[in-house]
Amino acid sequence: MDKIDMRGGFWNTLITLLAALGAVVLAVVTHSVTSYGIAAFMVLGFVVALMSLIHMALREREQQEARELEEIQAGATNEALFEEGEVLPAKRSREQFEKWGMPVVALVLLALQIFGIYYIITNRLNVAYDTLDSWMVEGKYIALFGAALMGLVLFLRGQFASNLSRMEKQRFLQAGSDYVLFGAYLNFLFAAVVAVAFKDAAVDVYVGTGLVVLLGIAAVENLLSMIFEIYRPRVAGRESRLLYQSRLIGLIAKPENLFTTAGQILDYQFGFKVSETWGYQFLRERLGVVVGLQIILLWLSTTIVVIEPSVRGKLMDGARQQSELLDPGIHFKLPWPFA
Repeated sequence: MDKIDMRGGFWNTLITLLAALGAVVLAVVTHSVTSYGIAAFMVLGFVVALMSLIHMALREREQQEARELEEIQAGATNEALFEEGEVLPAKRSREQFEKWGMPVVALVLLALQIFGIYYIITNRLNVAYDTLDSWMVEGKYIALFGAALMGLVLFLRGQFASNLSRMEKQRFLQAGSDYVLFGAYLNFLFAAVVAVAFKDAAVDVYVGTGLVVLLGIAAVENLLSMIFEIYRPRVAGRESRLLYQSRLIGLIAKPENLFTTAGQILDYQFGFKVSETWGYQFLRERLGVVVGLQIILLWLSTTIVVIEPSVRGKLMDGARQQSELLDPGIHFKLPWPFA
């Protein structure tokens, strides 16, 4: 039987609802393109978490019903008192939800994705690219604090729920947990955009454009999943594909899943358990730290400037510049984009 964590599903739903409301508030306050993109993803995350909670409730009722039927059949001395089809209404409810409910949810998600893309492009990106400054000055500090706080809360909950669903193989909890963890990364990204926007507001437009492209890719994935589901052969007893679960979001939220697939391929190609070696396990567990350190080092490298012997330079800080010339050699400045 599937392991069901109704409390975990409830917390995922509640947190994604609060995150969606917070993202909408930040979008209204700051008029940031990035915040509108994050709001679109958080609304999708709330719908996914809610559908996951409903699915878990139906599955839990079915399992309880199956246990009650086993007790009745175990206590019966003669043949079964009832036909199975007459005493399993919870099972039929779950099957009907998977047959009709999940495709409807997938269509709702697709409609929200298309609407989000259309709204951001027509109402924000056109104006933003004309001015390359989509910020209200008084909204930056609110956005910086709000995004960092929401990112921290989502990260703590997302890490716990994602690891729990992976270790206990709770596939119904996984869909909402992926969006919670993905929302944490989006809010951390927004906080970084806010920090950079104090010097260069155009970064908000560029990052917002990237989120719109990602939203479009997610919409294409959703559409292809629905098409493939139509032609997928139905086998009795096989677990149904969760149409509301995005593999793209799951891959971004947990990039270590790539190592699982890569490990299986390497094990097959080399004929031994490459995935169990020390080096492979180290990369799998520390890949995020390694990539993060590389990004930090790359950013810190922008503090170093080398002036060639035949060149003179001036230190620029936005619209201001120092009057004295810099001699050839190695010089230090504030990291990009502050100088």
